[in-house]
Amino acid sequence: MPIGLRKAAFSHTGNNPVDIIGDASYQCYLATITVADEFGADAIYVVITPQFMTHPEKICTILKDRPFKTKLLPVLLGGEAMEAAKAYLRSEKINFFESIQEAVSFFPPSNIM
Repeated sequence: MPIGLRKAAFSHTGNNPVDIIGDASYQCYLATITVADEFGADAIYVVITPQFMTHPEKICTILKDRPFKTKLLPVLLGGEAMEAAKAYLRSEKINFFESIQEAVSFFPPSNIM
């Protein structure tokens, strides 16, 4: 993993996916997405879960307020705890996924090995 991403992400995995820890703040999400945006990927899944220090609705504002080259695909896990974030995304007409299965089915299977 490139050093810039490792520093931004506080990753414990060292690989893809980038793990920014469960209680990541708005600033941590923003820094990680900003660095990851430079890699030229087709899309970035932004998985958001309700945690003590995480504010899902505020994190979702990143998807509207910041221009990125890479398509951001939000995945909101956590059922009812994510309703305010979902309502915000709906009001901004930003598509999102409510499960990992739904999100990964968005892209067709690849023949890349």
